[in-house]
Amino acid sequence: MKKKIDAAEIMKDIKRGLGDVPIMEKYELAPTEYMSILEKLRSLKGLEGQEVARRLLKGDWSTVGFDARRTRRCYLILSVLARDLTDTEIRGQVQDLTERGFQLAGVAARAGVTREFILQSETTDGYLMPFVLKAQCRWSGTDSVTGSPVSGFEIIQISMHDMEELQKLIDLMTICDRQ
Repeated sequence: MKKKIDAAEIMKDIKRGLGDVPIMEKYELAPTEYMSILEKLRSLKGLEGQEVARRLLKGDWSTVGFDARRTRRCYLILSVLARDLTDTEIRGQVQDLTERGFQLAGVAARAGVTREFILQSETTDGYLMPFVLKAQCRWSGTDSVTGSPVSGFEIIQISMHDMEELQKLIDLMTICDRQ
């Protein structure tokens, strides 16, 4: 069942100065849903273009209070690598992926650590472009079979363009759980 969102109420909240994260929490919106609503409000001239652009560019969704398990988990059918932008020695294999986060094999991290990653598929012949996102480690552990580190990251910042590439990657290269 699709949820009903009153865009006029969201517009009122924005004009009252309510921040992005409180709005997403209030209406139980994922970052992509919220960005889509902002784009629609901009196209309907409901918001000034600069106000929407400022909110879209900010894109810091670090404290959104949603249940990540409500998002279907998607497992990659082809190889996707993640590399830390500031420390090229930190790299791993993405194991599962959603619009909200991913599991990374081969990377040890502590909960709370924030990293900026570039994700890139090895086998798309240029169809999928590499994209950058900022993610915060939510948990870490060790793979019981291989003994290698495994960490779970929540996406806390991603540009609209890179979000489109992420969605394309999920659509083309994953098999997802049913919801």
